[in-house]
Amino acid sequence: MQNMTLPARWPLVRFTLNMSGLLLGVAMLVLTASFLRDGADDAAQYHQAAQNLLSSGDPYATTPGTPEAPPNPNPPLLAYLLTPFASLPRPLFRLIWFGFNCLWLTLLVALSLKLIDDRRISELWGVVIGGVATFVPVLICLMVGQLGILLALLGVLSFWLAERRPAAAGAALATAAAIKLYPGFLGLFFLVHGPRRLVWWAAGWGLLLLALPLLISGLTPYTSYAAKVLFGGFYPYASDFNVSLAGLFSRLFTVNGVFVAVAPQPELARWLSLIASALVFLACLRIPVGPDRFGRLIAFTAWICGMQLITPLNGYYNLPALILPLLTLLAALLRYPSPGAAFALVGATAMLYLRPGWAENDPLLSNLLYRGWGALAVTPPLYAALIYLVLLAWFAHRHQRATSTDGA
Repeated sequence: MQNMTLPARWPLVRFTLNMSGLLLGVAMLVLTASFLRDGADDAAQYHQAAQNLLSSGDPYATTPGTPEAPPNPNPPLLAYLLTPFASLPRPLFRLIWFGFNCLWLTLLVALSLKLIDDRRISELWGVVIGGVATFVPVLICLMVGQLGILLALLGVLSFWLAERRPAAAGAALATAAAIKLYPGFLGLFFLVHGPRRLVWWAAGWGLLLLALPLLISGLTPYTSYAAKVLFGGFYPYASDFNVSLAGLFSRLFTVNGVFVAVAPQPELARWLSLIASALVFLACLRIPVGPDRFGRLIAFTAWICGMQLITPLNGYYNLPALILPLLTLLAALLRYPSPGAAFALVGATAMLYLRPGWAENDPLLSNLLYRGWGALAVTPPLYAALIYLVLLAWFAHRHQRATSTDGA
């Protein structure tokens, strides 16, 4: 056995790693399911919205928990999609919703592996499953019943179908945007880099999805959504779970119930958010799209990272969208080895594991980080998304040079 060469041992090692990763993934999902509790979490909000829709025609009429609890923060479409489950007991709905999230997670991983098209990574599919199942944003998304996994899947699906079936890709993108608005940002990628037919299809599907609630319930769902959600002022932009640029500057320069601001300058916060978001958007526009599918994938995943930074209502539970960018970076690193890029990727990925409120239980850290400039260190995942964006931009340029040289 000791004289056996590595290639001869590799199939057994690979099998052991894959089975271990698969078992770890299954164990983590079962453990997460065991912690599901009946409470006023996101799954309860969605279920309550569907019940409200059936009883009054207004998805935002009441909220689970106390009357002061925030309403379901999503556009009306989700409530209509969940009406078949409205009559179920909430604990059963929560378990079914958890099952759906697990299914979407499985499809997201499978589709991401297919898109990166790297045999060395795909051979370790079990390790990837184990890594994804222990990814803290995924676990929190599963536990509270958020939509981050579903939206990530729909975004990845739109890219996968873009060239061959733009109508279906447009439907996936429109559905994601109709459920939670911000995935519509990815439509700008297709508008800039094509196929533009996808954008027109997405616009058509989006109008249809917007019209359905109007035909069924009239204007009530939309007027209530505008009054209670868009202009209701309930969203805690300054909260430590908001990993967007708007959240960062809100923590630093607005009066809020979580952080002691550097200075109460809400106008400054808004302007800094706009300027920083504009710079990120310009950076996305400058990223080259290579002549092959992998070059296009690098650029698309960079836009996903940009979306995470620009979206003002970007909760930590939306970070499952970074699964495809992470796998793309690994594939790029294998093609173009770089110790510096590898170090940056490991560091950024480690930042993603620091959940919101990671410092609040330590009195010393809490006193240090929840006041003044200390707020800069409260949300490391924000910087992780920024580092991913920079790395993807760098690999996009390197891939373009490599493919241009090969072509010449």
